[in-house]
Amino acid sequence: MKKILKKSYFITGLVQAFRQLPMDMKRARWKLSQRSQIEAYLEKHSVRKLQVGSGKNLLPGWLNTDYRPTKPGQVYMDATQPLPLPDSSFDYIFSEHVIEHLWHKDGFHFLCECHRVLKPGGKIRLATPDLKNILSLAATEKTDLQKKYIRQASERYIPENRELRASFVINNFFWDFGHYFVYDEETLVADLAEAGFKSVRRWIPGESDDPNLTGIEWHGRVVGEDINRFETMVLQAVRL
Repeated sequence: MKKILKKSYFITGLVQAFRQLPMDMKRARWKLSQRSQIEAYLEKHSVRKLQVGSGKNLLPGWLNTDYRPTKPGQVYMDATQPLPLPDSSFDYIFSEHVIEHLWHKDGFHFLCECHRVLKPGGKIRLATPDLKNILSLAATEKTDLQKKYIRQASERYIPENRELRASFVINNFFWDFGHYFVYDEETLVADLAEAGFKSVRRWIPGESDDPNLTGIEWHGRVVGEDINRFETMVLQAVRL
């Protein structure tokens, strides 16, 4: 029986490795071009701006990176690994709806890497779901916006939730989008401070006191700006 199980595990692992092979080959090609793309960006730009996890949101003048760089001009970057960038080399870092897809220890490591890569006085801007607002959907008395959020999420992702129950939406939020750790403001502020950042301030999506960080979020175009303002918190901080 043990031999049969070992053989079964071996075959399963072999099948999984075979299925993963095309992506591994793509990732190898992305890594080969990564260094030259980064060097070209650093040489060309005096004000250097890094976006981690750009997706479709290709910002002009930014080094737009992604774990799966399928768009022209995107550079491969894995936020769970040391960022392949020189110390104190960037003025700005922006990441939207990325850190919640990392385990907490990886998210903190990412913040520490951002601190290393930023110049003194450089700024980081993070947009991520607000745990407090998501959990508030369970309240007995709901605002019109909370009701709209539940209805929209149900229609898009949970068609079986015909009675528009908040419990379905909250559970779906945690398991259906690859979210590993969803932050409340207190936790993310504490992690930013521990990573070496100061002057942490919360902003509404799209708003900032720095023109380089104003109007750069994308998520609102997908879910609607009012839904995005409910779902997303934006924290901006300065590197010590």
